[in-house]
Amino acid sequence: MIPYSLLQYALVATFLSFTSAASTASTCFSTKKIAAQLGPMLSADAEIYIPNQADFLDISLRWSKFAAPSYAAYVKVATEEDVQAIVRYANKKDLPFLTVSGGHGWTSQLERMQHGIGISTLKINTMKLSKDGKTVSLGGGVKSGQVEKFLSAQGKRSVTGVCECTGLMGVALGGGHGTLQGHYGLLADQIVAARVVLANGKAVTVSKKKNSDLFWALRGAGHNFGIVTEVTYKVYDAPAKDNWLVKTFIYLPEQIGAFHDVANKAIANGYGVDRQPAGMLVASLYTIVPDVDPNTPVLLFLMVYDGSEQEMAPHAKPYLDLKPVFNSTQKISYSEISAVFAFDDNSVACQKGIRTQGYSLNLQKYHILTQRAVYDEFSNFIIKNPDFKRSYVIFEGYPLQGVRAIDASTTAVADRERNIIALFSLLYSSPKNDRMATKIGTKVRGLLHKGTGESDMSVYIGYARGTETTQQVYGSGGVRLRKLKGLKQKYDPHGRFNFYARIE
Repeated sequence: MIPYSLLQYALVATFLSFTSAASTASTCFSTKKIAAQLGPMLSADAEIYIPNQADFLDISLRWSKFAAPSYAAYVKVATEEDVQAIVRYANKKDLPFLTVSGGHGWTSQLERMQHGIGISTLKINTMKLSKDGKTVSLGGGVKSGQVEKFLSAQGKRSVTGVCECTGLMGVALGGGHGTLQGHYGLLADQIVAARVVLANGKAVTVSKKKNSDLFWALRGAGHNFGIVTEVTYKVYDAPAKDNWLVKTFIYLPEQIGAFHDVANKAIANGYGVDRQPAGMLVASLYTIVPDVDPNTPVLLFLMVYDGSEQEMAPHAKPYLDLKPVFNSTQKISYSEISAVFAFDDNSVACQKGIRTQGYSLNLQKYHILTQRAVYDEFSNFIIKNPDFKRSYVIFEGYPLQGVRAIDASTTAVADRERNIIALFSLLYSSPKNDRMATKIGTKVRGLLHKGTGESDMSVYIGYARGTETTQQVYGSGGVRLRKLKGLKQKYDPHGRFNFYARIE
């Protein structure tokens, strides 16, 4: 979630400067050969792009230029059979492949996929509501925003990512957080069944009754096991009243300690009378707000609530009592939440070709002194290095009632208990600053981890940097890890799906 005040300063996307072995004569020949051989195997609606085509860079460009994969061929598939054909062809030719929907993801493991085949599922975007109105059939390439809009038109809703342009499958396979999770659970919890193309090219159905072991792994560690071409997804009746509120508070650096003291008290209430409601999402950021200070970061706090001003007031009062330098209230509909956070399809955040690194971990509560230390480190860094001025540190507080209501043993999701997702998002333009970004990102995450007092980190898959251990991403529970590793060996013994949060 990124507020508009930040994204005003996001980089306008430019095309990727593509330099790889694809520029050599021998590789150009091999890419043409791939296209010539693969083309007849695909459906009439599939499209193949190779590096020497004029529109190749635009078509294959992902969200971030940092740690990007490279492609000998990039295919927009149209059917499940197309996916199967590519996987079988790639296996025969010993070529790596990577599935792409929204083209997002922080992990540097993507960079290991070089000179392979990109499999874009965006054309597999069918959406059909079931006759009983309890589920929807979704193609593997649908984006969160497409699903939200489709369901809204049917008087339905479900848990989708806050960002409209992320692929729904990419988010859901790692667990997936969303605005409505307080009511219904994570994105992964909405999956009733799925069609999956395995590492050998075979397509199977997974559910509680069919391939149940893979169904378990798919929901939380799914990037390791196959390419999802279709899911049956839970949906719910949308309420008659669509009244959401957004409250915005801005605090100065000297108020950081008091703010996090209030935030910790709200967390401590947990499931008590004053708990964070199932319909409330909160986020605080260290970021530059030009109207307050064009050079020095402030603390920006956002509360999004499904309800009335009167119902929201008790939750907002402790933050108002801190006397923020700015506060406002805005009435919106559910469909406008992504736009409020500048995560809608038209926002800079949904353009391709930015340069970014992310460093994240999950927190149970705030360590007051650490929060100020992180702010000081971040503030000093961006003041000295203006190329990073658009960067931010965000602390996301999703409602957890629906998440914790799910039996943790029923899915591969590792962490349903942590209250906060911390993310240091570094946005910059020059590749010369990659090492600097890595150094400061690692340092800030280290500070946050030290403040937890825990021996190891817990990291949300969707924000993983790619340098984490399997335990940090998939949990320290011995039974869960042994089960995941066993299933990885069973379904992907040769590591064909090892480019995103791989299980080792």
